[in-house]
Amino acid sequence: MMTFHNRQEIKQYECLILIILLTIIPTGCSTSHTISYTNQLQSEYELIIDAFSWEMIPINCHEGDIVSGQFQVSSDGSLYPGDEQKYDDWTQEDIHFYIMNESNYFLFQEDQEFSAAYSRLDVSELQWSFRIPTEGRWYLIFYNDSIYMMKLTGSVSDSYDYIPILLMIGFLSILVILIGSTLYLKKWRQKAIA
Repeated sequence: MMTFHNRQEIKQYECLILIILLTIIPTGCSTSHTISYTNQLQSEYELIIDAFSWEMIPINCHEGDIVSGQFQVSSDGSLYPGDEQKYDDWTQEDIHFYIMNESNYFLFQEDQEFSAAYSRLDVSELQWSFRIPTEGRWYLIFYNDSIYMMKLTGSVSDSYDYIPILLMIGFLSILVILIGSTLYLKKWRQKAIA
C-alpha cells in the first residue's frame, strides 16, 4: 500500500486519479447522445376524399415519437363530373388536417365536439411535424368540407429519439467510480493525517 508523507502528495494523487478518469471516460462513451430510429411507419399515400367526407390514417405510437409528413391537394379534372367551368372552383378548395388520439377520434366520428392535438384548417399543401404526447393509437384525419372531391398525395413517417441504455449505464458507472474514489480518498486522508 502507498504511504503519503504530506498533504501535497495526497492532493497530487487525487489530481492524478481525476485526470485518468476524465481521460478514460469520454473515450469509452463517445457515442451520439440522441439516435433517431425509424419506427413502423414510413409510407406514401394517395387519397380520394368525397365531398363532405374524410379519410384517416391510423398510427400506433409511443410517447415521444415524432410523426411528420407532407401532403398536397392536386388537380385532376376527372374527379369532378359535370360542368367543366365549375372545375376551376374545385382547384381552389382546401381541406382540414387533424391529428388526434383515439378518444377524440371517436368523438369526431360521432360528430361530437372533439379536441385535436394538432390542426391546420383550409390548407392545400402542408409540411408538418408533431411529437406524440402519450402512447397509443393516433389518427391523421383529412377532412373535406367542400362540395367537390379532393385528391391528396403525400407521405408520413414515424420516428423517435432516445438515449441508448449503454450510454446511461456508462454515466452511472462513472458516477459510482467517482463517488467511491472520493470516499476512499477521504478515509485514506484521515488515516494519513492521524
